[in-house]
Amino acid sequence: MNIHEAFRHVIVVDCPGSDALNVAEGIVIRSDTVVNREALDAGTAFVPQRLLVKRKHPRFQEDVQEIEVTFSAKDAARSYRFVFARLVNANRLAAVLSKTFGRITGDNTEAVVEALEADVWEDFFANPSQCFIADEAAAGDYLKKLCQECVRLASACDATH
Repeated sequence: MNIHEAFRHVIVVDCPGSDALNVAEGIVIRSDTVVNREALDAGTAFVPQRLLVKRKHPRFQEDVQEIEVTFSAKDAARSYRFVFARLVNANRLAAVLSKTFGRITGDNTEAVVEALEADVWEDFFANPSQCFIADEAAAGDYLKKLCQECVRLASACDATH
């Protein structure tokens, strides 16, 4: 079995004392080597890029696939607003929290927003789309607002549970 065949299988763990199955979020293999080290050192890149192989269970996708469209999907896909709206979601926030802070608190809200932004930028540059960003400042501001709203909604939801 090669690595691609292995990724086709979902890891399922039986939960003792429960009829439910615990489905693994997925498998991620990330290299230790940063491939753009020289650009980072020179200040021309801001996000470290590593080789990455990711296979997610569909239940945990960080890229929303099913969006009803009443407009030209081809044109929309060229918009960073459309791409970022697909990339900022509760599953991605949960993945960021599991890698960093664990949960959102009053003290770490801004740091969570920044970590979510960085994760989206990393995914955006690691998976090039047909999207061209002419105004990086405007795109960055838009992404920050999306991330702030995602974190705010998750915080509010967490506070009610």
